[in-house]
Amino acid sequence: MKKITILILITLIAFSGKSNADTIGTPVKVFAAKQTLATLAIPRWKGFMSPSDPDYLRFSFANWGTPATHMVYSNDGGATWNSANALLSGELTVDYHISAAGDNSGNFYATMPITNSIGFRKVNFPAQQSSDMDPLRTVITVGGSNPRSNVMIQPNNQRIWVFTRASTIPSENVRYHYSDNGGQSWTSGIADATHADEVRIGSMPYINGNPALVVAYMSSTPPQGYKYYMWNGSQFVAEDDAVIYSGPLGLMRAFTHNVTDGTRMHLVFGLDTELHHYWKEYNNGQGTWNSQIIDTSPYNTGSIDWETSSCVRGSDFFVFYSKNTNSSATSSEIYYNKWSGATQSWATPQVISTHPENTDNHHPNSAMQVPVTSDYIPVWWYSHLGSSNEQIYFNKIVVDSTVQSVSRGEIDRKIKDFKEGTASEQEVLDLINMYNSQNP
Repeated sequence: MKKITILILITLIAFSGKSNADTIGTPVKVFAAKQTLATLAIPRWKGFMSPSDPDYLRFSFANWGTPATHMVYSNDGGATWNSANALLSGELTVDYHISAAGDNSGNFYATMPITNSIGFRKVNFPAQQSSDMDPLRTVITVGGSNPRSNVMIQPNNQRIWVFTRASTIPSENVRYHYSDNGGQSWTSGIADATHADEVRIGSMPYINGNPALVVAYMSSTPPQGYKYYMWNGSQFVAEDDAVIYSGPLGLMRAFTHNVTDGTRMHLVFGLDTELHHYWKEYNNGQGTWNSQIIDTSPYNTGSIDWETSSCVRGSDFFVFYSKNTNSSATSSEIYYNKWSGATQSWATPQVISTHPENTDNHHPNSAMQVPVTSDYIPVWWYSHLGSSNEQIYFNKIVVDSTVQSVSRGEIDRKIKDFKEGTASEQEVLDLINMYNSQNP
């Protein structure tokens, strides 16, 4: 009877589009990391917001300063920040290629390079101090130094996925690893036999609830550009629409990718003076990619990357990036823009690094996804204030409560999860109520 009630409620939902009236908060200083590139993305997320509590924020970073910590937390939506006094790698310093994610229970996970290995650390809820940490574990050891990784949590079954890259064996240098026991053991395999040394990787886990992998081919010879691979239950495969962009990427290697409404794929990357957006509906791997230019700058050329990151809330896609305002590297500001799922169009870019101390701003980062119950989008970045003086700042994009952020497709998928026993009736009703409140 309850299922029938939910389905009847669904039929009463009416669609309507709303204008963007988001507002930018005031930057808050989070921590003095004292390590260049402390918040580096390319394209790893380091922030996490609890799916059940938007005030619960966790953020990881590279650091060799004091107090010694690799993680900070806020339980009041970013108004105040506290050091967890937790060394995720067991060392004072950790490489800035750390990657982080969280699960539905508020547990926090991080992976990071440790010499020739990828280390993994689970920080159990409430993730506020070093005693909350499980032992440091090893995901994989490779034959060379400086391996890279991305970690994410599969939404429908909470499986932990880690993607790794190591250029020592090009035929096996993009691998996947997953764990169903909190990282105590791993199942591994080759995700993409690239046969190329110069690749960058990112994980995109929400296409129909299944993990996907994005690979950037950086070589001066083909293959070049971006391609994605989809998990089919036993391996990663390239479908008909696998090639997102084909062409040389130059020195710009930062990109961000995400999924809105569970099936709409997005990729944002810079090519010299232009910031590009590619997107399409998954559609079982069929169809062509749409493309457009989000922003331009005559000063973002050569090795001056756009340093992109992103976050998703319902059907809306938020992008953060670093943009130079003149030819000096110290002129970089942090911008945000939003792609509305209701209008399928971009708003106007706005500066968010507005603190008086915010100069030479770089590498914005966010959470991969936030719940539709959150009325804001989190963003972190660092400002370089001098030699070895990297200050991490936080800001929030307060979203207009009338903006359509819950789609019919999202509710349909939640109903499907409810029928399969992986979602509660209350979760479905919360989405319905959220949609109705956004579309009176």
